[in-house]
Amino acid sequence: MSPTMRRITTCSILIALFVAPVAIGQPPPTYLKQLLAAREKAERSSEDRDLVDARLGETIHRIGRAFELGDAEELGNCLQASPIHVSLKAKGEEAGYYRPSQLRFIFAKLFRERETDSFTYDSSAIERTDDESARFHAQWKYVLPDEDRKVTEHLRFKLERKKEDWRISEIRNAPR
Repeated sequence: MSPTMRRITTCSILIALFVAPVAIGQPPPTYLKQLLAAREKAERSSEDRDLVDARLGETIHRIGRAFELGDAEELGNCLQASPIHVSLKAKGEEAGYYRPSQLRFIFAKLFRERETDSFTYDSSAIERTDDESARFHAQWKYVLPDEDRKVTEHLRFKLERKKEDWRISEIRNAPR
């Protein structure tokens, strides 16, 4: 038997093993059910990941918009419920853990005392450490009205997934 004929015969036998039970009205074999279930699970997890990525992008966009508009309430809506570590040059030397209500007050004061020139981040550089946490770097440029000088802060945000939403768990001053 030629090699081509062997391949055709092998393929025909494999197809018959997979299709024959279903074709004669019997339930599909267990291995076929397992293969189909695995394929469906892979498709669902891919769709879930796309949804998770979209929600992560929305949260990061909301954070950027909050900084650009100087909106401490909007930023507060992106904070996790438990204490959040914050260290910013704009805030001074008081790095530490703060409750969301404290951070709303702190950022309201920071935004009142500064005029945001821009808040930028590279959406292609968002780091997903796993399905439950992500990091991104941003550049916050603001003007101090009394001094009329522009300041640039490099920030690193850590976000954690809480159910279907992403929340800020850390904001740190990042070296360049």
